[in-house]
Amino acid sequence: MRPEVLAGEEEARLSFAGATQGLAKGEGPFLVIDIGGGSTEFVLGTSAPEALISIDVGCVRMGERHFRSDPPARQELQACVADVRGELAAVQRAIDRGRAKTVIGLAGTITAIAAWQLGLRRYDATRTHHARLQRAAVERALEQLASVGVEQRRTMLAEAKRADTIVPGACVLLTVMRELAIDALTVSETDILDGLCESA
Repeated sequence: MRPEVLAGEEEARLSFAGATQGLAKGEGPFLVIDIGGGSTEFVLGTSAPEALISIDVGCVRMGERHFRSDPPARQELQACVADVRGELAAVQRAIDRGRAKTVIGLAGTITAIAAWQLGLRRYDATRTHHARLQRAAVERALEQLASVGVEQRRTMLAEAKRADTIVPGACVLLTVMRELAIDALTVSETDILDGLCESA
């Protein structure tokens, strides 16, 4: 099959469809936040996207831009936060955060931190799906994970493969939650792939 690269807006539309599967429309409007490797999508809507934006901020991209030390230096963390904060200005212009009744987060960074919050030693999507991830837990996770090297981070996560990207990813997530005044979000294990299947 010929691979297809999705544009940011199409990725956002499919993520929204997947993330809101099984949720009552009365819980909307929904704000769906999808933190990927190279970009992060924000989609607001109830039955379908009504406003969306994709920004060039992701766990891999931020790691490549800002992190050289292991464990990361404080200045690297601060530079990452400043970078994300600058990109979020466009999000705040495009998305009316005040309309969102339910905030949903998806993709690897968010599910990994949700598993960490639950104390899981093995990844279990049935436990993380629709779990509530508190901003305070994200703050604790970033503080602890950023204080050790990658090899120790592997032992702290239910999915060891996330150890390389979890610190920049957590940095992105925490900055988003702070800047958009999100105290907690609902974790979704249904995502862009589910949205793609539904649209086929």
